[in-house]
Amino acid sequence: MNPRRLATVVMLLVLLGCRHRELTSGEGYEAAAKKAHEWLACDQRDDPACAVALMHIPPIYEGDALEKERQIMIRGVRLLRDRFGGITAFGPPATEVRMAAISWASGTDEYWRKCRRSSTATFPVVFSKLSSGYLKTEVCDIDGTWQMKAVHYGLPLSNPSSAPMIEMIDRELGGAATTAKR
Repeated sequence: MNPRRLATVVMLLVLLGCRHRELTSGEGYEAAAKKAHEWLACDQRDDPACAVALMHIPPIYEGDALEKERQIMIRGVRLLRDRFGGITAFGPPATEVRMAAISWASGTDEYWRKCRRSSTATFPVVFSKLSSGYLKTEVCDIDGTWQMKAVHYGLPLSNPSSAPMIEMIDRELGGAATTAKR
């Protein structure tokens, strides 16, 4: 593993001692929860293109670059579903979640830093291959419309194999996805 990446992973693990408390109300949260349910519908149809259509692809991509980005996003969603399995159960919102997660989004950090208002919604799920986990959707207010920035597939930190599994899947995605611990 790249020493810089290892340092980032270690730093994120240290920060895990603090639990992240999500808001479960408000316009942004409602938009994120709605996107999670729409994502579930796409997952149940095993339709990665449907899932990618829910996501905001920044306007920095045009023409051939836009089509290439869509195909990369579809391949990533397909790989996530192949590794985690389909979502077979979807629970009520979770407010305090400790998970190792892999994030999948389009765009660059520079583009997303412009987002002033964002929100997330996290739901406990059961993945057909990896059992209990979490689906987290992240939205951003772009020009007055809540757009889906990223999807996060997570595994509970109470399982010692969660972080290594997430790191393995991240490597399979070719580093295009970011590993996050929340």
